[in-house]
This record gives sequence, C-alpha cells and structure tokens, in this order.
Amino acid sequence: MSSTLVEAFFSAMENGDRDGIRAFFHPDIVSIDNATGKVSKGIEENMEDMDLWMNAFSDIKVTCRSHHEVGSTVITEMTFSGINDGDMAAPDGTVIPATGNSVTMHGCQFCEFAGEQMVSTRQYYDMMAMMAQLGLMG
Repeated sequence: MSSTLVEAFFSAMENGDRDGIRAFFHPDIVSIDNATGKVSKGIEENMEDMDLWMNAFSDIKVTCRSHHEVGSTVITEMTFSGINDGDMAAPDGTVIPATGNSVTMHGCQFCEFAGEQMVSTRQYYDMMAMMAQLGLMG
C-alpha cells in the first residue's frame, strides 16, 4: 500500500504539483539527503528542498525500479533523470548556473509513513556522478 503513495509522490514532483507534494508531508517530517548531508525538518523546509530540485530540473522524472515494504517503511530503488535548465543551490549555499546538461542517476530512498504521510525520508545517490554529468568535474 505505501509503495503506491511513493509512486504518487514522485508523480506529483514530475507534474510540479506543489499542493500534492505538501499533502504527503507529515508536520513532523525529517528528511536526510545523505549525498549532501542536508537535513530538512518540517513541511516548509522539505518544500524548499523540493523546490530546489524542481527548479533545477523542470522536466524531473523519477522512475521507481523496485519497492520493498517493511511495516510502515518503503525502500525504493529509483532512477532520477532530467535536464539541468535552472540554477542549482550547492550544499555550501553558492549557486550553480544551469548547464543545460542531462542527468541520469540511480539512488535509493527509505521512507517511513504515519498513515498516508511521510514522517521520515533518507535519500542515497551518487552526487559525484551527477556533478560529472553536469560537466562540473574534470
């Protein structure tokens, strides 16, 4: 059941449905981006993080390759793709101008639910591979 919620969440991202995304976040949600070390607490910080990704990749696409459900936790293996057509905020706060390059990267997300809302997420992906595809690494 919860894997269908993960699929619906990624669909909302792909469609730029901010209200749809917001509805998935529990008020006490804590998300950890393990590639950057960023921790987002609460709905507003998580919406800011979603905005960063959706602005940097307006054609963002997340393909779920597999789901594993254990109790209220869904582990999703996924592929992220998009064209970097918007500026990106780096973890240190600097802005990386849009490169126009395509990115495809694989990752994994652990998502814990309270009812139909996400209360905790942890994302794992290869930041160096993304930076290389953007042409930011030699």
